[in-house]
Order: sequence, then structure tokens, then C-alpha cells
Amino acid sequence: MKYIKICIKSLIVIGVITYMLSANVIIVPSPDIIFTKYTAIILLTICLAIVIHNFGWWLLLRSQKYNITYIKSLLIYCYGTFFNIVMPGGVGGDSARFLYLYRHVKPKEKHAALFTVIISRILGFHALITLCIIIGLFYLEKILNSNALLTIYIIILTVFISLLLISIIYFLFSKYVLSYLGNIKNRKLKYVVNFIFLLASNIQNYKSKVSYVFLCWIISLLSHIIFISTFYIMSIQLNMNYIGFFENIVVGGLSYMSNSVPITPGGIGVGEASYNYFYNLFLDNPDYSNLAFGSIFFLAYRVLYTFICILCGLSFIILGKPNTKFTNDGYTKL
Repeated sequence: MKYIKICIKSLIVIGVITYMLSANVIIVPSPDIIFTKYTAIILLTICLAIVIHNFGWWLLLRSQKYNITYIKSLLIYCYGTFFNIVMPGGVGGDSARFLYLYRHVKPKEKHAALFTVIISRILGFHALITLCIIIGLFYLEKILNSNALLTIYIIILTVFISLLLISIIYFLFSKYVLSYLGNIKNRKLKYVVNFIFLLASNIQNYKSKVSYVFLCWIISLLSHIIFISTFYIMSIQLNMNYIGFFENIVVGGLSYMSNSVPITPGGIGVGEASYNYFYNLFLDNPDYSNLAFGSIFFLAYRVLYTFICILCGLSFIILGKPNTKFTNDGYTKL
């Protein structure tokens, strides 16, 4: 039975790759563009970012005392990464992690495990916004001289402050917030309210474990810097390094957030358009403004990232049913 499941999973991976190629979702460009002296650096850097980012998620699981080892959590994370290339948006793989945890966590302990995925994503989003804001401070003159950049900067600054204020208010008045959410009876908002109530309840579990949350946030910040630095390396590889490293971090960060919106499989088209738009905003030389940076860049970058995702498909193949249900009773065994 075990080998039959492995064969079925292998066929699914092959089927996904075949479909992506036949539908031109994966377009293989000229080998001299992809295979250069920078290719190995980009691939290794993406892998490093995955390994580091997963450590932050594993810390959240550990803070809730789940008996999931780091290696097991990495296999689950890679399992989700594989499905990122076929599910809508850049966060589609979270659904795969959800499904695996849902199937293999003890029934009464599912919510705390599942919401580690959402909380990890929220912390990662906040860390990415923070990164863009900090780097933006060094380009204030350029931002103030561009209406588009100024608008974008004000929006992300507003989101940053709003998230911070909501977090502070919640931790100060959590009992009242939970009580209010629990008393809402509106059927139209039932599922939305239930989700917010469960999210708020699970965030409450971290009130005495702020160190874990802060460390996860720092790890997210580091993993984003490492991951998006591959954008700059790729721009050098393609002779497109018309803006500096830190400007690339902002452009990459903003396009990465846009790419996460669940519109197309893997964010195809969304990432290209947003990257092209943000890249042009930072260009000093108007002679380059007509170049399609997004299309040129993502044609090559997506191939390399997809290659990593396909390798992550091995996790999907080998990751089987655990010997026992994941539970927070086994914290001492970690």
C-alpha cells in the first residue's frame, strides 16, 4: 500500500509538471540565459531562504508544544512549496500545509496547529512591510519627488501602523475583544466572525510567548532579505542591474506581496506586471523605461524558482502518514 501511494504521488507530480509545460505556464528560455555562473548561487540562496523561513514556522509550532521535529516541519513546508506553482497566488501552498496538519493533528488540537500557518504568514507580511519602510527611509528624496512612490509608501506605512495598533489594542483588551466577537449573531457574517474569533483566540495563546513571536518575526525578516536578494543576483545575470541592491529589495518585496494575491496559479502575470511597474518607478534613466523588466526578469526567475518547487515535490512524494498523530503532549520529546 505504501508503494502504491508513492507511485500515485509521483504521477501527480509528473502530471502537474506536464500540465505546466503544456499550458506554457512554465516557459523554458534560452539555456545561455538560465545556466550561467550565477545560477547555482540563485538556486542555493532560494533553498537557504526556505530553510530559514521554515525555522520561524517551526518555532511557532514548538511554542504550542507540538511534537513535530524541524525536519518533519521542513518536509511539510516543502510539500506546500511544491503546490505554490499550481494554486492561486504565492501563498497557495499554505492550503497544502493546512490539509496535512488537519489530517494528522489530534482533533482537539487542530486549531492551534492550523493557525500557526496563518500567524506565520501574518508575521512574514509585517516583516516584509517593515523592510520596505526601513529601506524607503534612505530614498525619501526620490519618494517625495514621485507621486506614485509617495502614495505607495503612505499605504504601506498606514498598513504597518494599523497592524501595530491593532496588535497593541488586542493584547491590552483581549478579553473584551473575544467577548464581543463571541456575541455577534449576524448569520451573514458568521463564517468571517468565526474565523476572526478563532484567529484572535489563537493569538491569545502567544501572549505569554512573545519571545517566540518576535524571533519568528526576525527570522521572517532575514529570510525575506535572503530570498529577495536573488532578484538582484538575477538582474546582474540578465544585465538588468539598473537599480541598486536595496532598491531591488523594495521592488522585489512589493512585487512579492502583489504576487501573493490569489488571482492566477503561482501569481503568473501578477508578479510580472507589478515588478515591471515598481521597477520603472525607481529608474533614474528614462531611456530604459520602455523595457519590459517584469517579463524579461520573471521569464528567467520563474524557471529557477519552479525548479526548486519541483524538487520540493519530492517532499510530497516521500512525506507519508506519521506514526502517531501530532500532539502538544510530546513537547518533552523535541
